[in-house]
Amino acid sequence: MPVDFNALVITPNMLVFAIPVTHTPKGGMGYTTEGIWTLQHLDVMMDDGSKLSTETISLDIQLTQFKVVPVIEDVITLTSGQAFVIDDIHPDGQGAAKLILKAAAPILTAGPLDVYS
Repeated sequence: MPVDFNALVITPNMLVFAIPVTHTPKGGMGYTTEGIWTLQHLDVMMDDGSKLSTETISLDIQLTQFKVVPVIEDVITLTSGQAFVIDDIHPDGQGAAKLILKAAAPILTAGPLDVYS
């Protein structure tokens, strides 16, 4: 008997952890949807022994929550107004995908990015 991973795992996670975002397809109208925001710190050791620190920004989504399947260069906007461009998409084969994002404009903040405002 097949297991409905989308119903058993992805939907409950979205109900608990998702935040509202606006998805604007390239050349289309934006609409409100949701996803699980992740900001992951990454340290890369350079050849000269120095360390480059950066962060990867991603949004885990449930594909059924999107009116239009997201593609690279679509825009995701937080409720704070900060916009991000989809840089890469990693579908999981179970009804979800991870959108790798890059800031559409420099993020000017002294502290953590406020995704809940």
